[in-house]
Amino acid sequence: MSSPKRRSRSRPSAGLAIAVLVGVSTALLPLLRVVEPGAWLVGAFAIIALVLAAGYVARRFGLPPLTVSLIGIGVWVVTVSVVFFRSSALFGVIPMPATFRDIPLLVDAAMTQVRDGAAPLDAGVALSFLIVAAAGLLAIAIDHVVVSARMPLLAAVALITIYLIPAIAVPRSVDIGTFIAFAAGLMLLLGGE
Repeated sequence: MSSPKRRSRSRPSAGLAIAVLVGVSTALLPLLRVVEPGAWLVGAFAIIALVLAAGYVARRFGLPPLTVSLIGIGVWVVTVSVVFFRSSALFGVIPMPATFRDIPLLVDAAMTQVRDGAAPLDAGVALSFLIVAAAGLLAIAIDHVVVSARMPLLAAVALITIYLIPAIAVPRSVDIGTFIAFAAGLMLLLGGE
């Protein structure tokens, strides 16, 4: 028989899921310094919301942390396949060998654009794929670290690092609005429990 304290601790927290959503989303805002706003921005926020919602629902059903993360990865794979690899995926959803051959080509094209381009970059399909896919994977990792492993401070360090990379790449004055949003996101993340 489980104690009431144990039962309440294992129950998923909507507040914590929202804190992860806000923290991860605001950590990506400095990308607007180096990449022109476009569909990638909506795609990144959408994939973050989808994988975190899937994780929250999985936790509501009492699934173990590893299973929750695997469900998040499944949602990520399906979402990326539908958005970027519909033509090579089975039924537009399930990645096939042709899909896996296309991925390195897109990553290479995105890296070439980052290496050879100047900020702000125009986000084509390749760069959009890279940003959206990375945002989804980041959301899965941060969700696992914060919610499953209960280490929000470690997640905050990772998000601060991600927040700082575009600022270092394109030195400019600090965007106060973005900084305040990110700081609020971190505070939510650290105080979310």
